[in-house]
Amino acid sequence: RTIGEVGLRALPTLTVVMVVAWLFAAQALAQAPIRNELLTLDPMHEGQDAGRSVAIAGGIAVVGAPYGLPSGSAYIFDLETGTQLHHLQPGDLSNGAFGWSVATDGVRVAVGAYQDTHPGAPFSGGGSVDVFDAATGEELYKIFSPGSFLEAQFGSALAIEGNVLAVGAQQDDAENIGNAIVSGSVYLIDLTTGAMLHKLKPSNTLVRGFGLSVACQTVPTGSGAWNMPTLRSGGTEGP
Repeated sequence: RTIGEVGLRALPTLTVVMVVAWLFAAQALAQAPIRNELLTLDPMHEGQDAGRSVAIAGGIAVVGAPYGLPSGSAYIFDLETGTQLHHLQPGDLSNGAFGWSVATDGVRVAVGAYQDTHPGAPFSGGGSVDVFDAATGEELYKIFSPGSFLEAQFGSALAIEGNVLAVGAQQDDAENIGNAIVSGSVYLIDLTTGAMLHKLKPSNTLVRGFGLSVACQTVPTGSGAWNMPTLRSGGTEGP
């Protein structure tokens, strides 16, 4: 069974917004989709940019729509039937591009809002991530940028592996070095508690936008006794 990839694109009109999903076999060198699924969003808003982010795991597809009203949205679909299961929004309905990034392990869903503002730092745009129960759609917790609140763009990229949530913050700790602006961090979060585990920085100090993209993979340790996640992150080398 095995669904290997999902591609989604918003098709806005004045009256309807739909997402077209192409589902490919996991062997995935095949060019033709095995199913062309029409996913209808409820509620529907023109210009919500549905399909900006997509994640699949455990029989569900999560679709981000960061410009839906009033705060951005994410939608959970049954991957087999195309049925919408939940419409997710942040509990505080903050307007911070909620849905810009999504990640799921099939049990929990993380949704990034990289322009969100911390209540104690008005207009800062530090970013946030909301974590939901995939089965019920219930919001479990919300975390703001653990570092700088000022335009850190925490939540600009997300990945989940095991009990670790990796969160990119591509404008975190921005500073001028010579003629270049270097920036970016990746935070590793305990997915169950929301507690920060580690803050990662690149060894190359002339990198800007570190955390623009993130991916996690569990690999065996040398002894083979247990597994641990490893992380990849993208950025742009400068100056």
